Amino acid sequence: MKRGALAAALLAACALPAAAELRAAASSLDITPDPSKETVWMAGFGMNRRATGVHDPIRSRVLLVSDGKTTVALVALDLVGLMRPHVERIRAECRGAADAVVVASTHNHEGPDAMGIWGRTPFESGLDPAWIDRTILAIAAQVKALAGALRPVGLRGVQFEGPVKEFVRDSRDPVVIDNALCGLQLRDAGGATVATVANWACHPEVLWSENAQISADYPGCLCARLEERLGGTALFFSGALGGLLAPDPRHDEAGGKLRTFAEAERVGRGIADRLVDALEKAADAKDPALSLRTKELLLPCANPRFHIAMGLKLLARETFDAEGRPFTGKITSKNLPWVKTEVGVLALGPVQAALVPGELFPELAVGGYDGTRAFGKPVVKKENPNPQKLANAPKGPYLRDLLDAPVEMIIGLANDELGYIVPEYDFEVNSKSPTLEPHPPGDHYEETNSLGRETAGRLMDAFGELLKK
Repeated sequence: MKRGALAAALLAACALPAAAELRAAASSLDITPDPSKETVWMAGFGMNRRATGVHDPIRSRVLLVSDGKTTVALVALDLVGLMRPHVERIRAECRGAADAVVVASTHNHEGPDAMGIWGRTPFESGLDPAWIDRTILAIAAQVKALAGALRPVGLRGVQFEGPVKEFVRDSRDPVVIDNALCGLQLRDAGGATVATVANWACHPEVLWSENAQISADYPGCLCARLEERLGGTALFFSGALGGLLAPDPRHDEAGGKLRTFAEAERVGRGIADRLVDALEKAADAKDPALSLRTKELLLPCANPRFHIAMGLKLLARETFDAEGRPFTGKITSKNLPWVKTEVGVLALGPVQAALVPGELFPELAVGGYDGTRAFGKPVVKKENPNPQKLANAPKGPYLRDLLDAPVEMIIGLANDELGYIVPEYDFEVNSKSPTLEPHPPGDHYEETNSLGRETAGRLMDAFGELLKK
């Protein structure tokens, strides 16, 4: 090459924008309340379940990432769910340290009531205001501390078919399992792991209602195993676990399901080991791009159980009319309260993640009505007294169809907990009962903990707008 041409090429190269450098920091923080010093009502399964001790701690796990222009905090909590008003408080406390904060709960049933609906009685909140206040401040302090510890990182990600038998099952027809196992590893210049992110769809319910010891269930074991093998801080985000994906525990000699801490460890470590093995073979990502897009929307709350809980201030959040004005008047079928929530799409290197504000039914994520996601089980059981009319099921596109990346995560209970997100064709309630119980024949429990039949369609439409190609 002639000297003039070489000089021109060098000048042109210098004029090109440098590739964005991604920096990150991560940490894990114990947020466990002390049952020996305070009354701790445990979340899930029913009322009056008081914690008697701590088996293993529940944690706030935070990954802070920045490309120099935008800084995003990803917060994973070992909690049953955190509603948007508490998420907004965390965001306000983090102002100055992060441009955006994503808060997702694992949906842990063996931690404290973080929502207010599992107290001593149905009319008493189970949420300890002192604990939630100090937890919010602790999470914000955690994020702020990480802002001063950011260092350059590279990324590698994986997505593959995770195990099903003896790990996850679908207990509600139609049987559809989204078994995608996704992972992202962030490593510094010396190859040391800063953080590992795991994403899988399965309720943290190896342990059951008889347990009275605080625990993170299998996600705690999963994260501990990732940290043991890779180092750094591990974060677990639950996927499309509604409708209802739950652990498939082994059985004891009498045929009963093993609801033990050892079984929780088996599930957690088993998922973690498969993820580590895949990550160790993965190539480094070439593009460290970081972006976050969100869309706020209003959803009608047609659930009379939620109306009662709101009236008793057990569910403490603002309500609006359909135009977004403060809700007034008496609740009727023509004057429903609406709640504000949000959906989001996070891009981080090879990952594109849909941020879902509740428990998405897996069939809304992957379809599978044709039996391709049933893994040898009948899509609808012969003994189902009220079989789903699959001919009326939505034809797609489903949420994974809308995503387009090497690693496609669905992060449930993100920035809100609206309950179950049920496909409209399969939504059945006992409308004559103020408690919606007993529910209709077949398994229609999830509707009793859902905003209403319009929720799924409105959320899917919002994702469609965010993810237009």
